[in-house]
Amino acid sequence: MNASRDKALEALRLADSAFKDLDDGRVAQLTRAVLDALATDPARPTPEPEGFVALVAPRKLDAPGEKDPWPVLVAYQHTPRRAWEADLRQNTLLIATDLRNGDTAASVAFRDESDGRQRRDLTPRPSRTGPPPNDPPPSARTTGVDLLDLRRLFPDFTKEPRRLALAVVYHDWPSNVAVSERLDRSPSASRTTARRSPFIKPGDAQGEGAGTTLILATSPARGLEARGTVDADVKAIPVFEDEAGAWVSPITILFLKLDDPRPVLLRAQVPVRGENGRVRGAFSLSVGSALPHADLRGSYQVYLVAGAQLAGPYPLDVHES
Repeated sequence: MNASRDKALEALRLADSAFKDLDDGRVAQLTRAVLDALATDPARPTPEPEGFVALVAPRKLDAPGEKDPWPVLVAYQHTPRRAWEADLRQNTLLIATDLRNGDTAASVAFRDESDGRQRRDLTPRPSRTGPPPNDPPPSARTTGVDLLDLRRLFPDFTKEPRRLALAVVYHDWPSNVAVSERLDRSPSASRTTARRSPFIKPGDAQGEGAGTTLILATSPARGLEARGTVDADVKAIPVFEDEAGAWVSPITILFLKLDDPRPVLLRAQVPVRGENGRVRGAFSLSVGSALPHADLRGSYQVYLVAGAQLAGPYPLDVHES
């Protein structure tokens, strides 16, 4: 639990209709509301600031025109030390999952609104450049709220009416998950069948009660392996029938490297079953078999996306390809 994030989310609670009227002036007001919500009682000792990222989106967006935005708000708070460890602008990604078919996409969250390019220098200063900040006061922190447009971040992903599960990750800081739906009177196609990924093996069913989880392990003989479980509300994850008549659900595993705007995405269809209104399953896979051409040497923060479930981060260090 993150009490600061919860306070920010409460301060940013808006009616769906209010998202259409967001502009710089209104965002400034909302930023002040977040600062007020996070203010420390002056009669109490100043606590160590609690960092977070948070996301707010309209639950339903009525049939916008071709050029109308799909607005979302991202709030954040971090210390000077955190900014040195992981630059906010280079390491914040927005993750969107289509709850009709399970497709997942990721984009750098902060872009230049004038032309849609990433808001980054041509040669951005890497995180952890130079010495860390010298003992800033415990209350030192940066707090902000940014207005983003899903249409700019995912131009191909938002052309049709969709129901999206959205989250922001600031390297090893995950946000809450918000579900946002763009409404339209015309019916949209949704696939009903899928093929189970050939590199997927059944996992240990005994671990299914632990929620949506992921375990990463390396060995000289098998390389990098991922073992996971899926546990989601039946309305929050797509389920399809495979060619053998069994049920499968799509998952995506994201590998995030510091200062790299292009995460490695591993997509798979894993076996599941229905139980008391929930979708549950366990799986195991060889990352090398799933991504035979990927060079994953280095240090990563890894996340598992299963419908509207976001699990992680899971730190990973790979020393050999």
